[in-house]
Amino acid sequence: MVGGKVGWLIMEWGSCSVSQWESLRCRVGWYERLLGSEPAFQSNAAEAVWERAEHRYLYIEELPERAGHARDRTPVSSGTAT
Repeated sequence: MVGGKVGWLIMEWGSCSVSQWESLRCRVGWYERLLGSEPAFQSNAAEAVWERAEHRYLYIEELPERAGHARDRTPVSSGTAT
């Protein structure tokens, strides 16, 4: 606890799915130009992640069944901050 209060961590994740790896490599270049930087990291061979602001991320992934769709996730975690 900090000052007797429970600490909260809120993160936002946005994603865009593509159908195949070749498409992903093309999209990474497009997003680099759009966002003005390379990905912050690639968590695996089929996903690229940009940190847009503290605790706010945008990632593209190879996920054929969701190609052309986007998702927004906001996980919230509570806990004791020290």
